[in-house]
Amino acid sequence: MEVVNAAIRAFFHVLLSPFAGRPVFLSLVPISALFGLAVLFAFELLSNRTAIAATRRRLWAHLLAIGLYAEELAVVGESALGVIQENARLLLYSVPALLVLTPVIALLFSHLDSFYGSSTLRPGSPAVLTVRLRDVRNGWPKLDLRAPAWIAIDIPPIHVAATNEVSWRIRALRTNRGSVTITAGTESVTKEIDSRPGPQYFSDVRAQSGLTALHYPAEPILPDGDITGVEITPMQRSSADWVWWFALFSMLLGPPLLWAGRRMI
Repeated sequence: MEVVNAAIRAFFHVLLSPFAGRPVFLSLVPISALFGLAVLFAFELLSNRTAIAATRRRLWAHLLAIGLYAEELAVVGESALGVIQENARLLLYSVPALLVLTPVIALLFSHLDSFYGSSTLRPGSPAVLTVRLRDVRNGWPKLDLRAPAWIAIDIPPIHVAATNEVSWRIRALRTNRGSVTITAGTESVTKEIDSRPGPQYFSDVRAQSGLTALHYPAEPILPDGDITGVEITPMQRSSADWVWWFALFSMLLGPPLLWAGRRMI
């Protein structure tokens, strides 16, 4: 499974790297447009177009009947019931496409969020690096944080036994990209760290849990061991507004692209 995940990460890294550090809309607009086009095309490919067209005609007929015979309560009631039935049929015809597209879209959004929604460090600004351990009821293991020369460790680690966590306050001294190494007893793991201007393909969290890793896919999951998660929390985080812009551009640009493609064929 990790081989597949590594291949997907490599694909998104190649796709998004040319846009790293550039204005967000330079990449968001074309990617959103292509996404909207792909979703519309997939819906057409996976849905029963003939049945959907017939259902839409019946739906419009019911709506027209409601407008034309507004004073005939029996007709209005029958047409209103017909509108509900035809809408239910349209939803039913969309189920095959939704079953196929939903996991694909979820995967796409998790990787795009690692680019547009992740928070790289800002040189000179503090951040908190938190390590989660499996269980410290029997005592804390010997902990060590090794960072590159361009990362300053401002204060000694702070231990929080209630949550099995230990945290360091760190600070990027200049723009760079690399990794830190965390050692707990005999176990060592790494975590990518990035202080280049965003957006960058970067995960704030590296986790051992598969479900958490799905939300932060830019790094491999942690191996089995006492360290269950590593998180970097900048004091100033990126906004999730990109999702709304992505949806808007997809809806506005997808249909015209599909129409233009049909005209060219």
